[in-house]
Amino acid sequence: MPDGFSRPPEGSHGSLPQVIAVRPFPEHLLVLQFKDGELRVFDMKPMLCGEMCAKDLFNQVRVEDGTIVWRNGANLDPEELYEESSPPFPLSYL
Repeated sequence: MPDGFSRPPEGSHGSLPQVIAVRPFPEHLLVLQFKDGELRVFDMKPMLCGEMCAKDLFNQVRVEDGTIVWRNGANLDPEELYEESSPPFPLSYL
């Protein structure tokens, strides 16, 4: 697993798509690794409001039960994370 990614607690499981790692980046971007090994980028900017805009809270994202959560109880559906995210770079760069 790449350095800087949060891992889920032992024994976590769920249906696909399942997030197995997350890493926050500047500009409220999250890089997600899914159970199938795929890396995708999720842009949180359209969803942010209130305290979630605070960098310290945003950066405390972690994996739990196949999705991402924050200490304030906020979480996102893993299907939405997959559907609304994109590969880290366009395939045209290959």
